[in-house]
Amino acid sequence: MRMTPLTIASTLILALACAPSERKPKSAAVAVDPIPAWGSNHVGKPLPTFVTGDECLFCHRDEALQSWSSDRHVLTMRDAGVHESDRAALDAIRSHGATKEAAANIAFLIGHDERLRFLRRGKAYGSAGVLSASWNARKKKIDHATDSSWDDAVFGERCAGCHAAGVDSKTKAFTTPSLDCFSCHGNVSLDHTRQKAPIHLAVKKPHSSPREEISICGQCHLRGGRSTSTGRPFTNHFVAGDNLLLDYELDFAAALSESEHPFDRHIAENAVDVLTGANTEITCLSCHRVHRSSTVRHRRLPFGERCETCHENDETKTVRSFPPRRSMTCDY
Repeated sequence: MRMTPLTIASTLILALACAPSERKPKSAAVAVDPIPAWGSNHVGKPLPTFVTGDECLFCHRDEALQSWSSDRHVLTMRDAGVHESDRAALDAIRSHGATKEAAANIAFLIGHDERLRFLRRGKAYGSAGVLSASWNARKKKIDHATDSSWDDAVFGERCAGCHAAGVDSKTKAFTTPSLDCFSCHGNVSLDHTRQKAPIHLAVKKPHSSPREEISICGQCHLRGGRSTSTGRPFTNHFVAGDNLLLDYELDFAAALSESEHPFDRHIAENAVDVLTGANTEITCLSCHRVHRSSTVRHRRLPFGERCETCHENDETKTVRSFPPRRSMTCDY
């Protein structure tokens, strides 16, 4: 069922009502207005022709190239054999008797701390196959090695939206491996230096409202949702500046429950605050520096109830011990 701004608001209000009292923001008990029917999206429209990161770096190489090249956002889908941190996984799968033959076709990797998945280039443009065998980073071993096989459909159906850029909703083909400048900054005109056109999440002038910012980050970080137009677990032709929730449906009541991993619950809490207008002062960029993968800003904020989601409420403010964070969509 397609969610209207009114039904989205009802879901958010229910989520706030169902959240445990010690986790609710102080404003949760206050009645909130329905979320305004702001903005639009690109569902049903052709995939935009966007400026690629290579073109952006021609001018922005000094301030962006070094930090971005090692940022996790650009490593969501990375070339095999380039990064030393992937060496153990590649050595293991290339030497295992049951996966040695398949390993010869590995072109990309996705995943990080918990599990790494191996990809090969697909026969069609912008496609990739996923190997069923994977690297268990905690146990330092290959899982499902003996019955491993390539799946050429799963990446386009479940993974491409958050591991590649410019995914066509009809063909499921991606334009650029991993995330591109377009993913967060939007469809920027080549004339932006002269026209001073707004660029989303710009460093000097972040031309994004809080709800636009939540939409940009939420397209991948509000996990567990689904596009109402495609049924896939990622957005349909989302462009920075769009209203994410016009097409992306998420059960916020479940996302705010104590059973969710604290990191995911923290993201959902912030999204609810911003989208309902309960607190629009703190957004993702209040704490996170994307290009440098830094959260140093959040350590400068005064300690409050929300901090207890992840931090001990004592003098140390140390991060609590959590079970491994796992995505049921990507199996890592």
